[in-house]
Amino acid sequence: FTPDVIAAAEKTVQRIDRVMDQINELLQGHSIDAVESNTPLATNVIPNAIRNFEAALLDDLSMPRAAASLFMIVKGVEKELKTHNKESEGSVDLVSLKLAQEAILQMDRIFGIFYKVPTTEKEEAETEKDSSDAVPELVRELVARRTEAKQEQDWELADTLRAQISELGFTIKDV
Repeated sequence: FTPDVIAAAEKTVQRIDRVMDQINELLQGHSIDAVESNTPLATNVIPNAIRNFEAALLDDLSMPRAAASLFMIVKGVEKELKTHNKESEGSVDLVSLKLAQEAILQMDRIFGIFYKVPTTEKEEAETEKDSSDAVPELVRELVARRTEAKQEQDWELADTLRAQISELGFTIKDV
């Protein structure tokens, strides 16, 4: 692998991510029940891309051909969104976008582009340590109330709050 090839791959994944983010943003808060649309994306691009993708898999896992099918959909969505942006009066066809999203995710079952990056044991331990070091909200509230009590010279309340904080496993050191 050369740095140029890695940079090109990163740009490719970023392009797919950008399209999926745009689709997710536009679909957010909408319940799409319809399964038909008459846009070129839904009637032509997506079905052809799925057909080509399946043919590529059956053709000895032709991944370049499968990737080209994925990018047929990505390009179709980009065109749909660009058209939508130019015609600010019209609204983008959410059904087409939902179909494109589903097709991309279906293809991703083979490509594995969208996945949660696994963490190492060290990263998990650090995350657990960070969360265990965090002071619970209840303790923070008690400390704030104790500080107010001390400022008002309500020593009895301040001592009571200190005892409650100690019962929760935290120690207060007055400076």
